[in-house]
Amino acid sequence: AMAEKTPFPMARYAEMLFEAGRRFIGLSALSHPSVMVSAFTPTDAMAVLGLYNVGSREAAVLGAELLGRRLKLSADQTARRVLDEFGRLLAQEIMSYGFENDGLDFDPTAFAEKGIFGGLLGRREHGHIKINAATSDTVILLGAPASVLAPFVGKYLAGRLLVPPIFEVASAVGAAASPIHLSRRVEIHTLPNFTGYRLFLPDEVIDGANVDSLARTAQTKMETYMRGLAAQAGAAQAQVSVTRDNRLVLMNDGSKLNLGASLNFVAVGTGD
Repeated sequence: AMAEKTPFPMARYAEMLFEAGRRFIGLSALSHPSVMVSAFTPTDAMAVLGLYNVGSREAAVLGAELLGRRLKLSADQTARRVLDEFGRLLAQEIMSYGFENDGLDFDPTAFAEKGIFGGLLGRREHGHIKINAATSDTVILLGAPASVLAPFVGKYLAGRLLVPPIFEVASAVGAAASPIHLSRRVEIHTLPNFTGYRLFLPDEVIDGANVDSLARTAQTKMETYMRGLAAQAGAAQAQVSVTRDNRLVLMNDGSKLNLGASLNFVAVGTGD
């Protein structure tokens, strides 16, 4: 795929692993800048079920299908399990926060599967002792998916869960007033047999004979790219800076061979 100058799709890589019955090798092994990693999140699960119209539903469904193969579940069943687990975890966070506000000491391991709170949040229905948990205060849920997630939280924790009319943008004023800080790294590597260099950008790869020229190309393209990201995050304006680390190797004759470079771009913007 690198020889053809096209990114190798993460979905295809994961699909090959699943089909071969192999385990995913882990994020720590995927440090090469040409590999883009994503995760299946509760937002994806909501997209699969048609509960939230953000992003690519097609990609979300593919993720659910891949996970479902290992779980022996359909895409819809996988999405519901993810949302159910997210509801349980959010209920756990609310309980922990309530205990802390009440000044109560509790062992975090109690939320483990066999712990008393873990058994409660696991909806222990057939035990000898029945325990119910409820909040005495109203819990206000904010954020774009709040209205969808509220029922999943309510399955585990009784009480009043309030989703205000402006839940999608309730925290937008604070976000707009806060500085936006984004960073991205791009890499320049040597081609086989030192025939040149390859620049790995977020959406393309470019070959060249000179590291400096590729670094200038990267700076031109990435400044536009970083400002675009900052704008998506709500910044009206952004300053982009770059640092460069060359990979220099000392040769026998005292000269230095440049094996490439890492360029780190940082965009700092405000919502003013």
